[in-house]
Amino acid sequence: MFYVDNVEQIENTSRDELHNKSESKVSPRSSSHSKTDVRYWLDKVYHRRFRQGGVEVVKPNYYVQIQHQGRRLRFHLQTPNKAAAAARARGIYKDLLEGGWEAVQAKLDSPNISSETPVPATDGSPTVGDLLGVIESISTARPATLETYFKALRKIAADIEGVEQGDKYDARHGGNAAWKAKVDAIKLNALTPERVIEWKVAFLKGSDPAHLRSAKTTVNSLIRNAKALFAKKHMKYLASRLELPSPLPFDDVPMEKQPSMRYQSKVDAESILRDAETELGIDSPESYKILLLGLMCGLRRSEIDTLLWSAFDFENSKLLVAPNEFNELKSEDSAGDIDLDADLNQVFWKFYQKAKGNFVVESATPPAHRNVTRAYRAEKHFKYLNTWLREKGLDVRKPLHELRKEFGALITERYGIYAASRALRHSHIAITVAHYADKKKKVTVGLKALFQPTDGTAPGRDGDR
Repeated sequence: MFYVDNVEQIENTSRDELHNKSESKVSPRSSSHSKTDVRYWLDKVYHRRFRQGGVEVVKPNYYVQIQHQGRRLRFHLQTPNKAAAAARARGIYKDLLEGGWEAVQAKLDSPNISSETPVPATDGSPTVGDLLGVIESISTARPATLETYFKALRKIAADIEGVEQGDKYDARHGGNAAWKAKVDAIKLNALTPERVIEWKVAFLKGSDPAHLRSAKTTVNSLIRNAKALFAKKHMKYLASRLELPSPLPFDDVPMEKQPSMRYQSKVDAESILRDAETELGIDSPESYKILLLGLMCGLRRSEIDTLLWSAFDFENSKLLVAPNEFNELKSEDSAGDIDLDADLNQVFWKFYQKAKGNFVVESATPPAHRNVTRAYRAEKHFKYLNTWLREKGLDVRKPLHELRKEFGALITERYGIYAASRALRHSHIAITVAHYADKKKKVTVGLKALFQPTDGTAPGRDGDR
């Protein structure tokens, strides 16, 4: 899954580039891990940096320099995924140990391998990391979507092979990268349909009756997202670059019957808005903006985080939701106009008059590039609002997203399901019907109404008149 750059290029690399080569530069002797341990290579892979036109340019993919038998070469690992890059670097090193530079060069010189064609860096069955590396090179899916697929496959593979979580959530100190490296080293042929089904059964059996509904939703989501990596549109390219197992991991793996996703309102919108104005409006104006954008406009977290003031059309009381340089929307259908009532339009107009920057929600954290997933510049304000909402009785896993659901339910109640589908910017009305068609008002026949006469006579049975 690599090609080698020209030897002279590395020997003539500028001193500045070599100095800045690593995100977390360490001494060659500082690692306690063996070179055959993928964790060793997590500290060795790096992004190439150089100056072009006075601006520093950083190559998105990882590289590694390996010296062996008096010869040093730089390898392009062809992935922006650090864990996958470390696994590939280890694979190259193992090839060097087993066959020397001749073995590596023979693989590079193979007529079936071009410098731009990812191929397994290790012998035998491809690994999870090999698969993810090829998918990264051919998929045009949104980075956030692709990351969701990767997380699902890694979760299933880790559970099946018994890879403990350890420091999985420690991204700052390398724990997450080390966990990914272990999972990415799992062979694809270890993930058979039978083992996936066994994993699914064990996952569901481990849930108590009260949480079984949620467990079914989770297991369906994990399988669906992981299976997307083996989509028909990918198979031609995957088969030409990897020796895929047969059957594929998710062939004929049945889904669980999907529980009802119908939203049941737990929000007293009037009370929430009243308290928010007097509390959040004073203590945390940015959190107050977020609440209004979620509950009154139905925006998603990522849309709120990167919303620019230029999206507001105050003259026509509209908010335009569209992709910008900092965010790609969930889908093309997610773009659209949102009508603002006069009061809400005025509230945001006042905020706009005091704005210190281009973003609606102000934050000291700079915006991440839109290819960096799950990084929110307004994370501090999101957490503050979630805590506040839970204190108000909205004790759910994602309080902020609950505001969007409530927005959908309110629009459905007042204007109907079609209006709600447009306001929520769903790709199909079936999604709205399945999730947001909640009744906020009681609908009853009315016992007293049954005995009210319609012709002015006293109530009674037909035979008594």
